[in-house]
Amino acid sequence: MNDDREQWLRQRAYAIWEIEGCPEGRDREHWEKAERELSAAQAAEQFQSSPANTQEPGGDPEIKKPRRTSPKASSSTAASRRKKTPELRL
Repeated sequence: MNDDREQWLRQRAYAIWEIEGCPEGRDREHWEKAERELSAAQAAEQFQSSPANTQEPGGDPEIKKPRRTSPKASSSTAASRRKKTPELRL
């Protein structure tokens, strides 16, 4: 498996070098760019295959979305929750 990885990196770094016009002295930079690409591809593959991302489009039926209320209903609810200022008695 490590040989496959190194072979892929070698080919990708070479392709990057060609795409950039075959510049001299940037082999390390091309290799590191190929490594970043491989890491990103592996992370995306792992993300796609994780159980959390294999659910159906409807999502988890156990998780319920909050109900939406009209602005009028929510403002009266908010008003009832506000603390009333105590009256001052002299």
